Amino acid sequence: MEQADTQIQAASRQLPTLRPLELQLLGQMEEVAGLARHLSDPRVEYLKGWIRQHQRPQVGTAGAPRGRTRVIIFTEYSDTKEYLQYHLERFIEGSDQSP
Repeated sequence: MEQADTQIQAASRQLPTLRPLELQLLGQMEEVAGLARHLSDPRVEYLKGWIRQHQRPQVGTAGAPRGRTRVIIFTEYSDTKEYLQYHLERFIEGSDQSP
């Protein structure tokens, strides 16, 4: 929450026309976004289902056999890469391929 307060203060210096209620709403929006940041979305769930179906039915299980199919994911944005990496690392946790 301290980071949000700092950002709100910075925003208030840059945009002096913001009213206290608007600043409060911005802080609440940032808090909601922070809580949702690590939730996966339907696209990630679809990818995990595909991996489970085509590569590793027992993904996340120690010693689970790995299929022969590989996937390469391209993205232009580092935020997207980090988001996918976060979710996929948790998805394979416990298997012999986990980081």
